[in-house]
Amino acid sequence: MELTGLNRTCADKCGGIRAISLARASDIKHIDFDPESLAFRSIAPEDAAAFARFQFSENSASLLEEAVWEDADLVVRHTLRFSIDPVDARSADAIGQIARASQAAGLVALIETNAGQTLLAGYSQRFGARYPLRLATAATDPGTEKSERQARTVTLCSTDCSFAAAAE
Repeated sequence: MELTGLNRTCADKCGGIRAISLARASDIKHIDFDPESLAFRSIAPEDAAAFARFQFSENSASLLEEAVWEDADLVVRHTLRFSIDPVDARSADAIGQIARASQAAGLVALIETNAGQTLLAGYSQRFGARYPLRLATAATDPGTEKSERQARTVTLCSTDCSFAAAAE
């Protein structure tokens, strides 16, 4: 394969995640991808309420994607992490919802960045929802100092063959 390089485009480059919406992978009927750019064009959920928005603590969300070689195949590990506060019954219920959906069907995430980009994780053009995001950990940290924020941190992971697709 020939190396062709990369020409950057002008775009807002601020980091961070503004919003996360999750749906059970089984609730996604179809996602239309552009065959050339691999960007996704549209999502057809089973019903309009398939995606639920999860509000998270400010500056606590991240999406890490690592491309690694495994058994002569290039795979991409996705790790979506965010914190929910305060530590109360409502945040425990939210984590319970995520855990049950993760165990039953896995999750597909729509991630809105502060730069205005929308990313799709847990669903790929090649495999569909075969490798969705799954709950890896849900941890509660009450902190050690009075000034520390108490939060529950959710970590969702999946392994696939491509990076999260951007919206067209």
